[in-house]
This record gives sequence, C-alpha cells and structure tokens, in this order.
Amino acid sequence: MARDGDVLGGKLSKSLDELVDSEFIEGSEACTRLAARLGVTNSDIDFLRELPLRVQESICKNFDASGTKDGDTLSRLKAYSRVVAARNGVRLHESSSRLRSNHGSSRSRAYSGNELRSFVKDLGMDSTALELLESLDQDLQEEVMERFDAHGTKDGQVWQRFLAFVRGLWVRRLGAGPDISGALKEKSEAAQLEVMMRFDPSGTKDGNVSARLMRFMDLVEDRKS
Repeated sequence: MARDGDVLGGKLSKSLDELVDSEFIEGSEACTRLAARLGVTNSDIDFLRELPLRVQESICKNFDASGTKDGDTLSRLKAYSRVVAARNGVRLHESSSRLRSNHGSSRSRAYSGNELRSFVKDLGMDSTALELLESLDQDLQEEVMERFDAHGTKDGQVWQRFLAFVRGLWVRRLGAGPDISGALKEKSEAAQLEVMMRFDPSGTKDGNVSARLMRFMDLVEDRKS
C-alpha cells in the first residue's frame, strides 16, 4: 500500500512534469507561429528553442521584420535574438547547418554586411563599431558575433565593453602576451582602433609578432598625438 508521502510526491512530480511539458509546448507553438509569419521552416529557427521560455516569448512577440531591406529576415531574426538573449543573461547558441560541416565540426562563415549592421544597430552602437567589426578576420569576426555579451553593461557603455572584448580576442589571436594587451589598452581610443584595423603580422620576418606590434602601436600613437 502506498504511503501518503509517496502519493503526494508522485502527484507533485507529475504536476511538475506537466508544467514543464506545457511550457515547452507553449514555447514551441510561439516559435511555430513565428516561423509561419516569417515564411521560414521550423528547423530554421531551432536556435530559439534552446532559449528560456520567457526569452523565446519575448523574441516571438516583439520581433519586427518590416525593417529588413534585403529580404534576409532570418539573419535579422538571429541578430535580434542574440541581443535579446544577451540582455537576459543567456547566450544564443546557433545550431544552423550552415555553421557546421557535414561531419558536424564547426567552421567559420562569412557574415553579410546587413548582418553586421543589424548586430551593431541592435546593440545601440555606431559606425565606429561597425568599421572595427568589418576589419576583423572572418573567424575572429564570427567569434565576436557569437560570444559578445552586453548584458553585464551596468552603466550603458556598451561600446567600451565591446571595444575591450574585441581588443582581448584580437591580442590573444596574435599570440601576444598580457603586457601587449595592457600597452594597447593604454593607447588612445583612436590609436587602438587604427592598430587593430591596420596591423599586419605577416611582415614579421623573425616571428616576434609582439615586438613588431609594440613598434607599430608606438608609431600610430605618435602620429595621433
């Protein structure tokens, strides 16, 4: 004979399961309706289903495709979803097949100009951020687009957080140490931007990229002062 606690526990467990199932269904239905409204398939927006229900609902309810000038609604949705997810303290994990090879391994992809512009605009940044983003190598550009999180910006200075994030990735990608990162951070903002957009490590004959970068930073700063 079942004890009262077992019965109660079973009822609670069932109720919780039903609640989770109902929330999943509601989220799925919202995504399905959005897909129908945008004229895309359910699989095209699978990346939304990885998000918490409240974030899914917010995106599905508030996304406006009317400003999509080039007709690439899906790219605009992804850029918008990325920003909404960041504001809610979560990260959007895009599982689109075009981000992976046939064997499932990740590969870099080229973002369109409209995707880059939407990303910058949705974060409230200006053409300076767009120029910096456009100047990055494709794989680094992708990493910025996928990983930058503006949610922790308490003072509203998204641009400063973005600049620091890009600077850190850019320096590490060159294999330079923290001393180089600190030296670049101390330069004027204009000098930092010019260094990241113009420095070419391919001309380093002895392999000492850090030394070449340091000299280049000093030259740019002198020219800007």
